[in-house]
Amino acid sequence: MADVADGDETEHDGAVREATDADTCVDAFNTAFAGLSEKVKNTYRQLFSPVLTTMSLMMLFATATANDRTLFLADVTGAFLLAPLLPEEVVFARPPKGYENHPEFKGKILRLVKSLYGLKQAPRRWYEHMRKVLFSHGMKTLACEKCMFTLNLPSGLDVKAGTHVDDFLFSVNDAKLFEAWFETIRTDLNIEALEKVTRTGSDYMAIEVSHNSNYLFLSQRRYIEKALVRYGLQECKPADTPVATGIKFSAADMPEQADSRRVSTYRGMIGVLNWVARMTCPELTYGVSYFSQWMHNPSEGMLKGVVRMFRYLKFIVLNNCEGVYAYRSRNPFPGVIKAAKNQLYGYIDATYLSEEMSKSRYGYVFFVNGMPICWKSAKLPRVVLSIAEAEYSGLSWGARDAIYCRILLAALGFKQDGPTQIGQDNKAAIQIAENPGQHASKVKHAMADLHWVQEQIELETTALVVVKGCDMIADPMTKALAYNATPNCNGFASHIQVLRGQKMPTMAKPSKRKVTYNGDGEVVE
Repeated sequence: MADVADGDETEHDGAVREATDADTCVDAFNTAFAGLSEKVKNTYRQLFSPVLTTMSLMMLFATATANDRTLFLADVTGAFLLAPLLPEEVVFARPPKGYENHPEFKGKILRLVKSLYGLKQAPRRWYEHMRKVLFSHGMKTLACEKCMFTLNLPSGLDVKAGTHVDDFLFSVNDAKLFEAWFETIRTDLNIEALEKVTRTGSDYMAIEVSHNSNYLFLSQRRYIEKALVRYGLQECKPADTPVATGIKFSAADMPEQADSRRVSTYRGMIGVLNWVARMTCPELTYGVSYFSQWMHNPSEGMLKGVVRMFRYLKFIVLNNCEGVYAYRSRNPFPGVIKAAKNQLYGYIDATYLSEEMSKSRYGYVFFVNGMPICWKSAKLPRVVLSIAEAEYSGLSWGARDAIYCRILLAALGFKQDGPTQIGQDNKAAIQIAENPGQHASKVKHAMADLHWVQEQIELETTALVVVKGCDMIADPMTKALAYNATPNCNGFASHIQVLRGQKMPTMAKPSKRKVTYNGDGEVVE
């Protein structure tokens, strides 16, 4: 406690900011403070807590399954309350309501020693505290992923851990040795329980994780069902694809005045779909990327396009084909590209003039042990002049994530033997990448950064593999496809069976109807 006269300003070296009640909030469960007024010395710059990327999370899952490792989950109770503030951070709080006139508190304020929920720097201070604790027990962080930690002990224990604020995922080679070591950090991090992931399923960030010696399964079924109820779509008619073929929207379809209620609903639905697409449903990536272009002022037709993606979620839930599988004993892994265990491989595809303003789109997906670990759908930043240039540009952008995946796998102890195989269905793009001198005139106008992929081929970090259009697994990332579960066909369902390891239902008569909505939400045949 410190003495403060009424209306007096406490001076400190540097800039001092008076925080208003609107700036902060206090978790009522964790503290009796009903309101918080803080004077913070403005010396901090980074306020957020770094989190594990989706790519790193999927990589932990994929390598654990194929290498017979055990998964554990842990959650910290009251994480932010454990983090001490820096000595130069001077934060004052008023006494709790009802104690202002108490003899012990009258004329005094409280100086915080540790952070509180609602304090702006609390997430960052927790991350720094957690790192110090893990470092003190022998763990090291990866240079390429600050939320991935490793531990190797003389006893033979090998631990790979990922952190998402206060949620931990551990991949270990010996469960008994790990449980004994974990007792040494349990008290320091205030972890009440350590949960072993089994085939019955465990919850990790709204993802149900099931794991045994033969497979790993990631599901968001409960999250999807709650989302359907939230938006009143639990009784909607299922759709067999997330985006109808032939659908096109532009800025001209947006209404003159934005409907605030529609905008709020639209953004909320896109947020739900984005989370599902990032974790367990890669085929939604194209639809989420496409419809996110008009979040500031969507039309009724655009909203119906987003609703269709929810109808697709209803379809996969009803047919029990939701989620991502990774099998330990499946060899060779599905797809035309055959890779060894723990080796990275993938597919990159692109479309030409498929977007507004003469833009094109590219998409990619990369696998480890048959499980997708990284995928994306995005517009090419520059206008291209041919389909070959579009595919070549997509190769350059997609291969960058492939190189990062190789670096991350090597840091985790899974060094890549030979180049990463990348499937490409455009022979002209492959010729430009592999024979730059012979075809220099075709891309002489391209930016220098696109030719980076040529250097990677020369360094033998990547190798291009010719695949047929019907075998291009990245096709759902770039365009809407008709449903067709027939093997070796360019159908949506046939690609998803490889992409997610799920058996999609065989439909006797796949729908070939092309549906397009105009700006008023009316169907245009």
